[in-house]
Amino acid sequence: MTAVEQPYVPAADMPTANSRIRAITKYTRIILYWSDIAPTRPSSPTNPSDPAYKWVDSRADLRVQGALDAGLTPLVTIWKAPSWAEDRSVYGGEPGTVNPSPQAFGNFAEAIAKRYPQVHFWEAWNESNLDHFLTPQVVDGKQVSPDIYRELLNSFYAGIHKVDPGATVVAGGLARRYRIPPLQFMRRLFCLSDSLAKVATCPVHLDAWSHHPYTNGGPFTKQGSPDGVSLGDLPKMRKTLAAAKASGNALTSASTIPFWASEFSWDTDGPDPDAVPMKLHARWISEALYQAWRSGVSFFVWHQLRDRPFPDTQYQSGLYFCGVESTSDDAGSRCADSGFLTRDVAKTASLTSFEFPFVAYAKNGYVKVWGRTEDEASHPVVIQRKLKTGWTNVKTLAADSYGIFSLRWPSSDTSHLYRAQAYGSNSLGFSLQRPQRFALPNTWGCGGPFTCKH
Repeated sequence: MTAVEQPYVPAADMPTANSRIRAITKYTRIILYWSDIAPTRPSSPTNPSDPAYKWVDSRADLRVQGALDAGLTPLVTIWKAPSWAEDRSVYGGEPGTVNPSPQAFGNFAEAIAKRYPQVHFWEAWNESNLDHFLTPQVVDGKQVSPDIYRELLNSFYAGIHKVDPGATVVAGGLARRYRIPPLQFMRRLFCLSDSLAKVATCPVHLDAWSHHPYTNGGPFTKQGSPDGVSLGDLPKMRKTLAAAKASGNALTSASTIPFWASEFSWDTDGPDPDAVPMKLHARWISEALYQAWRSGVSFFVWHQLRDRPFPDTQYQSGLYFCGVESTSDDAGSRCADSGFLTRDVAKTASLTSFEFPFVAYAKNGYVKVWGRTEDEASHPVVIQRKLKTGWTNVKTLAADSYGIFSLRWPSSDTSHLYRAQAYGSNSLGFSLQRPQRFALPNTWGCGGPFTCKH
């Protein structure tokens, strides 16, 4: 399954945003701040009708119900504690991050599950291995944020499941950039040794696990440190997750824990000059979905629907430009970060790759293809090769019930373009010739706090 994160836009623009997402996929990720919804302590915290809850003023109702009305299935991520639910008696940190109360978080989970009975996918916190999101991380050399997060997660899980026993509560949401490397964080969370052996009993309740596997390079690039996790390292995280399940500390009813990527993207060089060239961006999206699939990821969220203005911000990873490609178009009222303009131009090739991913590789006398149909459903699929005379059919196969198809056959071809055709749609052509390697100076290219180098 694929999803696109819902942007935070003015109320008048929310229907446009949701309809754009629904045209791409059936799923969206919505990030809600607990502090916005409950700025003051509720007297009846599990009752969503308590007057302390600001469902309308925080725009939570607008965002969640708007997505549901558009026919989208939301994954709702909750983080950022209100000040009354933080413990700042010993440690300081950014607002909403400091030693949040697990009991209060669990009560809020029960209230929000009652408020939105049509939502069945919930993610507990965001990037809890970064002090930007959760503090303290390390005290006197000891990693403490995994222990804090375990209590938050278990309480949140109990609150959601008390209302909706069939809900999916997603744990993790870890950052590739980190205060504590993600695999170290997991081992501490699930009480595992460096060799993944169980060292203590510490129950962790979850229905799925997620990660944010950003990379400065291509889809198969590794993070570069033993416990970091970019796209190329996802198999290591899956191995750790399997060890957690085998230890008995990861408590879930499933035989294996579903593995999700709840945030990922790359910026494009229109308009960010230090980001990924547009043509390569389209290829990389298909390859990212392939790498995630072969690593066991079953749910994949693209981080931005629409670019944010450049150079004021560093986020140009949308499937739509903010206006048009030129940097000058980002200036002034034509492309305001607070607006969502109907004149935005789609990044057509990247959008196609996300909707209908397809890859083709030549190796050792074989051609191998993989893809997923546009509607993520079973259809006959025709594999085509581009010749001077046009596209010609090469193979026919069937996608499975999730829309996934793959095939490998003997071939001496090492240079042609291939594409898939299914249900009246064509994927992008994908060249057997691999492009030159490309690396970003940092995850987001430039803009905002990052100085452009080109």
